[in-house]
Order: sequence, then structure tokens, then C-alpha cells
Amino acid sequence: MYLLSYHQDLGAVVAGVTVDAHKGDSEYVLLWVGYDEVTMHWYAKWAYYSAHGGSGFAGRASLLEYPDHELGYPRVWVAHGKHGGYRARHTCNAGGFGELDDCTNNVDDERVEVIRERNLGSGEFQFLDCALSESPGTYPGTECYWYVDPQQEWFPFEFCGWNYLPAYRDGCATAYGVILDDWGFWAGIE
Repeated sequence: MYLLSYHQDLGAVVAGVTVDAHKGDSEYVLLWVGYDEVTMHWYAKWAYYSAHGGSGFAGRASLLEYPDHELGYPRVWVAHGKHGGYRARHTCNAGGFGELDDCTNNVDDERVEVIRERNLGSGEFQFLDCALSESPGTYPGTECYWYVDPQQEWFPFEFCGWNYLPAYRDGCATAYGVILDDWGFWAGIE
């Protein structure tokens, strides 16, 4: 499961009014993989793209796009300013609130950096609970993926894009702990 943590969702503009904007954006891609003992490579079998927490794609890996080679790492089309992840450009352009997600001008030249030191592990073997913002000048703070940060006083079921001050913690996204629990990675939320 790749947790694509964004600082904020800019919302969509409908009749000149911005709707559905919020701090923090907890998008993710979940892959079921297999191992081919002949080629000694992992390959994608099935995928789920969150696209705003449930409006995305779920299905066979054969329906995904692959920049490198078939069943290798899959492409994720990310909606401009909204961050919903999609399996193809055309599904992005027809997705989101009022079908206002847009990937029209996206370019396919970046790959998600997988940072070994940010591997959360699993509920049973947690490697990392909290992570500092990678943009502390703009978005200072710590977000905790498994548990609430004992140094902060905020509701643990929100992801606010590293805005740790209580005044900024209103109207945020779903916390990753809830998402991890929903997918069976951890059963510790009470």
C-alpha cells in the first residue's frame, strides 16, 4: 500500500464557488502482488486506486497502464490540485466531485519516490508511526499514521497535511490509521 500524503486538496470550482477543499489529502494505491520464481520478479496482480477515498478503480492489474513493462510498477494519474489517483487519464478526467478532476495537462515523467525510512510496516510490526513534513517551512509538524501523536492535542482520525496546530485542524481528510484499519493492516482503532 502506497500512502500518497498531500498537504491539501484545493477543491473544485463549481459556478465560481470552491467546494470540497480540505487540509490534508490521504490518497493511496493498494497493490496485490505475486512472485514469479522463474524470472525472480514481483508482479502486480490486482490494484485499488483510492481516488478520493472510494470513487477510484478496483480490479485486475491487466487493466492498468505500465510505464516500464507489463505488470511492473503501475502508472497513477493524479488529478491536478485534487490528487485523486486514477488508472488512466480518461478515468481521471471523468472522476471526482461533479466529474471535475482533471489530468489533461499531466505529463508522465515522474515516479513516486519510495523512501525506505518511511516504511510504516504493518500493525503487527510497525516500523514508523509518525513522520515529519518534508516541507517544514510551509507545512510544519508531524503526522502520525498508526496512533495519535502524544505531544499534540488533536483528533486522531484526521490527516491534516502536517498542520499540527489545533486552529488548522478543521475540515481535514481521513487519517491513514482509519484507512489501514479498513484494509486489515491493523485492527487497533477503538
